[in-house]
Amino acid sequence: ARGHDAGWLACFFLYAAGFGEAPGKAPALRGVRPRWNRSNARPANHPRRRVRAVAAWTQRWSRSGGPAASFRLAVERARAPGELVAEFLCGPAAGRRGSAVGPDRARDAVVNVMLPGTVALASARGDRLLARKAFRLYLEHRRLPGNALTRAAEEMLEGSPLPGRAETACEQQGLIHIYRTATQSPAPGQQLPLIGHGSVELSPRLQAEKKR
Repeated sequence: ARGHDAGWLACFFLYAAGFGEAPGKAPALRGVRPRWNRSNARPANHPRRRVRAVAAWTQRWSRSGGPAASFRLAVERARAPGELVAEFLCGPAAGRRGSAVGPDRARDAVVNVMLPGTVALASARGDRLLARKAFRLYLEHRRLPGNALTRAAEEMLEGSPLPGRAETACEQQGLIHIYRTATQSPAPGQQLPLIGHGSVELSPRLQAEKKR
């Protein structure tokens, strides 16, 4: 990424992904460029937009020595989880409608990539302070927009000793784990054991899914 501007990087990444021509002084590529099936892709999720976002991230993070180093610096500076979102916002009018990566996608990346990755790397390197801070920010991050899995898990837990609605992103990931355990466990059954809370009766719909 060093020595090239954002426009060159975007052109090169698009070329490598199978879109357009190679920019000047582009290195030779090995293998066959991919072909994309875009028949069901929404405009906001078009591969070109995502590839441009990766190019923007590459240039941004190269200034700090790569993504891991950039994430470490961002976590060290952050006072609250919301301050980390800027690391992933990019594109025209970043953070607004029409940007390559908007706030919702950026928060997904913070919760699923930046914070777990920083905890893992800091722990492996013996940096307990950084690992603890990254984990605290992860625990404090507010809930993300719901999806089919979190909604199904919340429905499954209705009437159980556990709260049915997740208030944080961490709790949402716990809901997804519970749902997948309940529907993909190889052992048949109508109840899901929960440590410290007895068991949860699965709804008829989930029982049917579990038997498939």
